[in-house]
Amino acid sequence: MPTQVGTSTAWTALSSGQAHSCAIRSDTTLWCWGLNTYGQLGLGSTTQQNSPVQVTTPATGGWAQVSAGNGSTCAIRTDGSLYCWGNDASGQLGDGGTTEQNSPVPVTTPAAGGWTSVSVGSSFACGLRTSALYCWGVNSNGQLGIGTTTGATTPTAVAGTWSSVSAGTFHTCAIATAATLWCWGNGGNGRLGTGNTTTIKSPAQVGTANDWHTVSAATTFTCGTRAGPTTWCWGQNNLGQLGLSDLTDRTTPQLLPLSGRPVEAGSESNGTSLIQPQ
Repeated sequence: MPTQVGTSTAWTALSSGQAHSCAIRSDTTLWCWGLNTYGQLGLGSTTQQNSPVQVTTPATGGWAQVSAGNGSTCAIRTDGSLYCWGNDASGQLGDGGTTEQNSPVPVTTPAAGGWTSVSVGSSFACGLRTSALYCWGVNSNGQLGIGTTTGATTPTAVAGTWSSVSAGTFHTCAIATAATLWCWGNGGNGRLGTGNTTTIKSPAQVGTANDWHTVSAATTFTCGTRAGPTTWCWGQNNLGQLGLSDLTDRTTPQLLPLSGRPVEAGSESNGTSLIQPQ
């Protein structure tokens, strides 16, 4: 049964990665807990924490959004600056290097501020600066969406104008400002929703609908919501994760017999915000 984390009831946002979690309280303080092998808790050490511990670097200012991935974490401060920490073997911290960091380090490319959203996947991350999308880190499956399989240690622009992004394990999906949905990266099991299982290195449109509201890329499947609201899922379904009453994979979005609020497709390495603004 559900067990309350700590004694506070003032949590406003939560993101869980592979083996750690981070959350923001109503006073804009950031707290992390769990496995800390790579310093992904941002506490200046690699000591595991079994209960929430406050991230105190930088010393001043608050936090607005956090995303926990597979051994790394990124978060946006209330002034729009972006910080990342943890495993950096593939450049997933976006600081221009590949050195592990156990405290938050600033992402200063293309500029020190202006970030509005960040999503951390497995050894890569993507973020928005208003409507401009940038991705960085490992790119072996084209998950950065920059037309190649060459990785990047600093944020690299993805063509287009965008309103939201979700980084999965080996693929990424994003909603354009025109409310169209686009995905790229590993296409196995149909997780890109493009009608096949082909790996794609640049954004490819999913269907023709222009009323997408949210999207969440997981390990081998994806879910999103459209106007209505209606919920749609596609990709691997061997465990019934698509909610379609069978175990058959789908290569295009399938309507679920549900209505209501946005959903999140869970992933062991996809840090998604589980508490959404109402």
